[in-house]
Amino acid sequence: LWLGTGTNQGMFMDTSGNVGIGTTAPTSQLYIKSSSAATPALALEHAGSPTSDYLQIKSNGAIGGDILTVSSSGRVGIGITSPATLLDVAGTAWLRGVSGGTSGLFVNSSGNVGVGTTGPLAMLSVGASSQFQVNSTGDITTSSTGELTIGGTGNSSIAGNVGIGTTGPNQQLEITKAFRMPDTTDS
Repeated sequence: LWLGTGTNQGMFMDTSGNVGIGTTAPTSQLYIKSSSAATPALALEHAGSPTSDYLQIKSNGAIGGDILTVSSSGRVGIGITSPATLLDVAGTAWLRGVSGGTSGLFVNSSGNVGVGTTGPLAMLSVGASSQFQVNSTGDITTSSTGELTIGGTGNSSIAGNVGIGTTGPNQQLEITKAFRMPDTTDS
């Protein structure tokens, strides 16, 4: 079936039922090809003030749920039917920064955020091996073995030697410059 004028490609349906708009060789059930780079290949418009969603893309019932919803207020929901914000994602989200990237910002389904890691071990994990973490009580830990822990409970620790003015301390505390220790006697 072919609908068109002259050499203009209008709408075409092949023998398998694939429909092409702007093409005579549709490779899917609906294939739209724009003949101009200056106009969109697909535009959807509601009449008047819409009260329903602009667009819904749903999966087959076996998989379940909405894949993508664009609400009448312009909010986009991925995996959710009623997006509450401009972008609302139900489940895991990954902002890679570049195509094919393996790092970036990652939010898992528990709400843990990873920067440079896809396996955040705490509410905030930074680095491929979660070298810096902040948990739900506010404890800050560097590295997965806890060389530096600043505890929200008031207990903090540094594993190993501490150097002030040196990067290679040989004692638990090594200070290479003059220092002052105030009088700690109570009056």
